[in-house]
Amino acid sequence: MVAPESHLYFVVLMDIEDSSRRPDSVQVALHKGVYDVATSALKRVGVDFDDELVGDRGDGMLIMLPPTLSPPVLLRELVRGLDDALSDHRRAHNDAYRMRLRVGLQTGLVARDGDRWTGTTINELHQLVSADEVRQALKGADHANMVFVVPDSLYTGVVEGHHPGIDPATYVPFDFVTKHRVTRRGWLTVPGPPATPDDPAAGGRSSTPGPPRTPDGTGTRFENNGTNHGTVVQGANVHGNTFGR
Repeated sequence: MVAPESHLYFVVLMDIEDSSRRPDSVQVALHKGVYDVATSALKRVGVDFDDELVGDRGDGMLIMLPPTLSPPVLLRELVRGLDDALSDHRRAHNDAYRMRLRVGLQTGLVARDGDRWTGTTINELHQLVSADEVRQALKGADHANMVFVVPDSLYTGVVEGHHPGIDPATYVPFDFVTKHRVTRRGWLTVPGPPATPDDPAAGGRSSTPGPPRTPDGTGTRFENNGTNHGTVVQGANVHGNTFGR
C-alpha cells in the first residue's frame, strides 16, 4: 500500500464545548452553526469555504488552509472573525443553543486518505485543543465565546513578532502531556471583553471567573483584564509556575 502524499497546510481545529451532552436536536443545530461560523470567519481571513478542504468531526471540524496565507493576518483575522461570528450566533439563539469553541491553529504536513485527513500535525493539534488546561480556561470564562490555542512553534514564530493586532502579552503558556507521555507547551488566549456584573451576556455574574483546576489539584489562574479579540488573558499559574506580564 502506498501512503498518500503529504502537503503543507495551515490547519484549524474547532471543537464545540459539551456538544455530546446536548439533546440530539441541539447537536444538529450546533453542527450547522459551526459551519456558518467558520464560513463567516474565513471570509474575514479572505478565504472561501471549501468543502474539499474540510474534515467533519461531528462536534466540530478540521479546516485546511493554503500555506501561502500571511501567518500574522491569518492569526489576527481568524480570531476576530470567529469571535464576531460566535457573538452573532449567541444573539440569535437562546442559551440552550449557545455555542462556544475550543480552537487551535497549527501548520504542518497533512495527507488526504479518501474522506479523511491524516498526519502528525492533526494528531498533535487535537491533543493541544483537548488539553485539560484549555478546557478549564473556557469553563472558567463563562462570558467568553471561545479559547484559542497555538503550539509553541507558532507562538515564537508569529505571536512574539508583535505584528499589528497581535499582542503576545495576551497569551498564557501551559504545559501538557501527550498520550505518548511527552510534555509539550502551548499558548492560549481568551478573546473578548471582560464580563461585567450588569452585562446581560454574563448572566449578572461577576467579571472574575473562578480559577479552573488542573488535574494535579494546583490552581490555574486566568485574569481577564483586556479588550476585544484576544487581549483578556494577562497571567496564569500553571502547575505551580507563575506567568504574567
